[in-house]
Amino acid sequence: MPLVEEYGVEYTNLVGTEELAEAYGVLGLPAAYLLDREGRVIDTFLGPKPRRVLVKKIEALLEAS
Repeated sequence: MPLVEEYGVEYTNLVGTEELAEAYGVLGLPAAYLLDREGRVIDTFLGPKPRRVLVKKIEALLEAS
């Protein structure tokens, strides 16, 4: 994905389909979902978020595991 490469995003990203959006109840774009190691949704982000917000949440989740 060009944006992931351009900004050096190191965490897993997924470009969803309509079916995936329905499964997760996406109400708007952009939408991001933070999943734990078992695939459970830990947090949901609707709309653009600063990188620091996502990094903080990811780091906290990694520290807790």
